[in-house]
Amino acid sequence: MGFLVDREWTYRQEKRLAARIRKARFREKATMEALDISEQRGLDRRQVLYLAQPEWINNHLNTIIVGPTGTGKTWLSCALGNAACSTCSAGACAA
Repeated sequence: MGFLVDREWTYRQEKRLAARIRKARFREKATMEALDISEQRGLDRRQVLYLAQPEWINNHLNTIIVGPTGTGKTWLSCALGNAACSTCSAGACAA
């Protein structure tokens, strides 16, 4: 019985996550795991990893990503958005 309950819970969580991502209509299928946070890109690793966590969302903060054309601003924002959808779907974000 416990297995069935766990399976149903997992199914519903995955369904909510898919709905959040679909509703967000991200341009790219970027993930934090695929993001290159090397020093040569000029990204502050601590800042990017902080933005991948739900704290700044729970604190109702905003972020602005700026830079020259072709530097990956859209990719970064999609990766952060997917991370937010994943963590909020798991219940880490305030309602």
